[in-house]
Amino acid sequence: MTSLASSVRRALLVVTASLSLLALAPPIRAAGAADYAVSGGWYYTQTGGGTGRGFNVLDGGFDNRGQVTRFYSEFTRLGGVQVLGFPASNVFRLPDGFIYQATQAALLQWHPEDAPQGDVQLANTFDLLSQTGHDKDLLLQGIPPPIANDGSGGDFNRASAIRLSWLTQPDIKAKYLANPNPSAIPQWSVANSIQLYGLPTSMPQRFGPFVVQRFQRVALQLWLDAVPNQPPPGSVVPILGGDLAKQFAVVPATAQQPQGAASMPLALLTVQAAPALQPAIDLLTQYDKAQGTRYMRNLAEHNVAVIVAPLPDPRALGLFSLSDNTIRISNTAATEDAHAIADLVAHESSHALDFWSGVDINSSQGCYQTELTAFKHQVDVWHWFYPNLKSPTQTRLEDWLNYISQLVILDQKDFVTALRDKYVDQCGTG
Repeated sequence: MTSLASSVRRALLVVTASLSLLALAPPIRAAGAADYAVSGGWYYTQTGGGTGRGFNVLDGGFDNRGQVTRFYSEFTRLGGVQVLGFPASNVFRLPDGFIYQATQAALLQWHPEDAPQGDVQLANTFDLLSQTGHDKDLLLQGIPPPIANDGSGGDFNRASAIRLSWLTQPDIKAKYLANPNPSAIPQWSVANSIQLYGLPTSMPQRFGPFVVQRFQRVALQLWLDAVPNQPPPGSVVPILGGDLAKQFAVVPATAQQPQGAASMPLALLTVQAAPALQPAIDLLTQYDKAQGTRYMRNLAEHNVAVIVAPLPDPRALGLFSLSDNTIRISNTAATEDAHAIADLVAHESSHALDFWSGVDINSSQGCYQTELTAFKHQVDVWHWFYPNLKSPTQTRLEDWLNYISQLVILDQKDFVTALRDKYVDQCGTG
């Protein structure tokens, strides 16, 4: 029994799951008349020009690295409609190679290189408008031109200090420094504000009933006087930089055309998966259908993307990450046979089902239980593929999957003891 438990401890090093609760995926809201949930994100008709059509914001599609472009999750993380306005274009590429989507107030720019698997940042919309020769046009609309020389000599730290000193209007400064979404981003600093809005490029300047300060990525407008159908005095609102990018053709005309919703019946929902993992997803979908389970349906309904990505622990082959609502399969496992990959995804899909079903996975006991449940599901799937285990095996991973299947079925008590020993750092001693 002791030697068996030691073997389990070593085997369990292969597959781990992240249970640290960071920023969670945005909750699904009730469908409204003008916007509603669709597969992979949300659909908005408010900017469709009264056509009844609009723009989808989706965690869907893939960049050149095979990563899911998570515009919906990132749009929500950055503050959603309240901060960025309604989406105002479809996804498009510019000659710089980046993937973009316009909102009324900004241009969202997908950065595939950012760890761990890409994120969205606001593009330097107003810098782009300067580069395309539209400063005079912007001035006519109450947006000051950028200061050509900040005196920093090109030193970023000095430029940051100088430009931040231009935040002389208290209300605009407070808006610039405020956390737009504390529930998703608990910690916020000046560096976050710079990343979100860019540095100031002008001093505050009054234009009639309002004061405007221009930044690299937005322009903030403080209303001082009461004007019918405009924000009340004291309001600080972003000027619609995305709409200006559309007006001055920074956004291609083809991307500006409203489209239909990306919605489909729940029965037809599909899991967003990297192409290399799609055969494994197909196998697990067949398993769900044959066994009457709902692991893949849960992934589809809750927009859990299945991707290939490096994992924090080099020993791990699979991970369910609550911070970005993804199942990640390591690069080293992505070349395995589809059945072996499917078994790794099965383990992580069990964690996803526990989480989205409201199962307690936060307490020490809940942490151990979700791991045990995941291993049992993994074993069930492997036995569905290979009722008498796989023979002959071709890789060390297949050997391990055979071994774990035998162990869970034949000696579950010893397996549980070893599991608790392996996961003590993650789950605690409760």
